[in-house]
Amino acid sequence: MDGLLLVFSNLSLLPAIYIAIKGQFYAESIIYCLTMIFSALYHLCDCHGFHYCIFPYDMLQFGDFFTATLTLWCTAIIISNVPYQWISSFHLVGATIFGTLLHFWMTGTWSFVVPAISTLLLIGSYWGYRYYRERTLPELIYSNNFYVAIGLMVLGSILFASQTIFYFRRLYGISHSLWHISMSLAIALLLPRYQNIDSFWTENLKINSTNESNQPKPPIIAIAPAPPPPTTASCQQHNNNDIMNFNSQVNKAFAL
Repeated sequence: MDGLLLVFSNLSLLPAIYIAIKGQFYAESIIYCLTMIFSALYHLCDCHGFHYCIFPYDMLQFGDFFTATLTLWCTAIIISNVPYQWISSFHLVGATIFGTLLHFWMTGTWSFVVPAISTLLLIGSYWGYRYYRERTLPELIYSNNFYVAIGLMVLGSILFASQTIFYFRRLYGISHSLWHISMSLAIALLLPRYQNIDSFWTENLKINSTNESNQPKPPIIAIAPAPPPPTTASCQQHNNNDIMNFNSQVNKAFAL
């Protein structure tokens, strides 16, 4: 019974997969799918009683742990608003470091502590930098989803610690299944419903530019070129004419 509960509890990742696809986070949606598949296959192979191993046990265990750490890391990259040109680099660095840790310490504590601390440092550093530069906080903090997700993650951390540190093996199936559900729902609540912030602002700029292009433009008024300045000869001729007119007026006055 516990084995089936562990297998089917991975379906709680489906909302996160749907939201990731809807928000055009395709790489993250693929990672969530792989996490769901590897975790289900690993627990199907690991459960007592009826079990079936489609791949070797060590391979399934590595795939489960590796994709789980990548799920946390990629989600942190999304909500921390890493610049678009650096996302692939962060994916590669995280996969290399976490994969190396799991290769040498598959079930060691540091294999899970390092990814957790790395995600918190990534989010805190980028949010702090954004606040330092722009004095703004992400919209996620002002939503109820953020606080519900934090509560679910705290609950999941307690459940995970209870089964790894205190070895509550009797409640392993229930506690681990609840950990699956709480973390999966927390990820679904933290994911944005649109693409990352940079592309969101780009879309806004596109919309604004489209609206400006649709606005009526002021009429174009054709202005004739200014007449050329008078030359020296024309000015002299004009002055001579004025003098002659003045003299004729004076002569007429004295003639009277």
